Amino acid sequence: MPNENFSLDRVNDLSKKEAQEYLKKYFIPLTNSNHAFYMDGTYQILENKVIKSTYFNRMPKELNPFYFKEYTGLKSVVYKFNPKTLKHDELNLCPEMKSKKNHLNPTTKILAMLSLRC
Repeated sequence: MPNENFSLDRVNDLSKKEAQEYLKKYFIPLTNSNHAFYMDGTYQILENKVIKSTYFNRMPKELNPFYFKEYTGLKSVVYKFNPKTLKHDELNLCPEMKSKKNHLNPTTKILAMLSLRC
């Protein structure tokens, strides 16, 4: 995932091939006809008309056929607990949990405390 936000100025300064690679870092076409856009460290879901009017109308025109017709990196949105955000055909929008500790298995000390209260 990128360390910075998308820049129209930057995409307009790149060669066609570099601009295509740059787009793939920030825009993901989704199987539900919407698009995921990477901004401020997270993916936002945007409608087709929003990304066209806000972003693609301000980019070089040769990027439109690439992204909307040629690029085959479609993903489905899923909500799974703690796997990677991007997998081959999935975009996981479930926020990552800070703790990966299994809290469903209490320690012996906790079980002893619980038995004292019963």
